[in-house]
Amino acid sequence: MDYKKDLELLKQAALEVSPIIMNYYQSDDLDVERKAHAGFSPVTAADKEADAFLQSFLMERRPDYGWLSEEIEDDISRLERDCVFVVDPIDGTKPFIKGEPEFTISLAIVENGVPVVGVVYNPAKKDMYASAKGLGVFLNDQTVHVNKSQKTLVEMECLVSHSELRSGLWQRMEGKFKMNPVGSMAYKLAKIAAGESDFCVTLRPKSEWDCAAGHVMCDEMGFVVTDIWGNEIAYNQKEPDGGIDRMIIAPPHVFGDIKRLVLGEDSDSPLA
Repeated sequence: MDYKKDLELLKQAALEVSPIIMNYYQSDDLDVERKAHAGFSPVTAADKEADAFLQSFLMERRPDYGWLSEEIEDDISRLERDCVFVVDPIDGTKPFIKGEPEFTISLAIVENGVPVVGVVYNPAKKDMYASAKGLGVFLNDQTVHVNKSQKTLVEMECLVSHSELRSGLWQRMEGKFKMNPVGSMAYKLAKIAAGESDFCVTLRPKSEWDCAAGHVMCDEMGFVVTDIWGNEIAYNQKEPDGGIDRMIIAPPHVFGDIKRLVLGEDSDSPLA
């Protein structure tokens, strides 16, 4: 596959779908449903319409690719494809519903289980994060350069989940590093890759469409990206919804310290 061409395709798709999403943004009559099969997480007409548009737009241009997204019924024929689109039309539906600009369009291509092309677009702020294997990371078409400074852990900021913070999951980590809650998982990863924050840990399982696009970017910038146990993450799995057993995304020089803190120095059980 041509990573550069596919990157341009995903960027185009993000820009094409954004008017659909923004038409619903901060609307007074936004209908919200709850998905019983997914922990009663919210879904809106914007999610569904955007997902349908993206499937049509992308599959028409790459009919040999498989398809995996949050709001469209899974077609397991994707498991037989070398390349698969992994899509979340609105990552951060909760802030989207609240009218807060912490949601993104997350688009990725996975090749043989590895994310190789990714775009994370915040249409409310018009910020486009983009990356492909071997090409680096771009923010609004400007190359992101590697930050070579090696701060100590206590000086660093961790992007965390609003709900995890509210529920007290992070209480034991207070004082170990700074914590900043951000609504969208894809947005967290993109911001880390762009040098806008230092690292990220999730204490609840994640779905493939939450993480694939940002994973590409963090790989390109030299971050270590694993599940909470330090295992590599494979994509296009049979059970993609909630199939990632939490995550650590961190610079190599502090990854081991973060993993030990999260798991507990003398415990086999993670903080979560």
